[in-house]
Amino acid sequence: MKNEILRIIRDNITGMENLTDYEKFMFYRILNCRTEPVPGLKSKCCECGTYHTVYKSCKRRLCPVCNGSASIKWIAKREAELLPTGYFMLTFTLPSELRSLVLYNNKRCYNMLFKCVSQTINNQIKEGFRGFKGIPGFFCVLHTWDQRLNFHQGCMGEQ
Repeated sequence: MKNEILRIIRDNITGMENLTDYEKFMFYRILNCRTEPVPGLKSKCCECGTYHTVYKSCKRRLCPVCNGSASIKWIAKREAELLPTGYFMLTFTLPSELRSLVLYNNKRCYNMLFKCVSQTINNQIKEGFRGFKGIPGFFCVLHTWDQRLNFHQGCMGEQ
């Protein structure tokens, strides 16, 4: 699978004129992951004493060499859980002025937030928003932490 993804990137990268400089940089990092263009380290084999070059990885979470198989397996599991219906993703964001209030009154504020979200979605459906008819089914996910378990930037005031 990883070789197939790398082949697709390699075969098509020259034709991707709309990529930003950062996107091009990232694709080239992924294409060169653990290969000669990346600086390597010399490692001595404990068995035979021979030195081998060990090339560094790009450490990109979307890289099929570094983490691709784990990402692909995770996505496949999530796709298998999907119901055969249309989905919409809505994002409700608290104004930055309320973040410190929420920080010290989590339970009450989050309950109010979810209640407001629920009422908003239900009222919009009743009013025929974008021609939707039916009974909405939804769930809410609260994102207050990043991957390192820090508050999202701005949650404790603008930084």
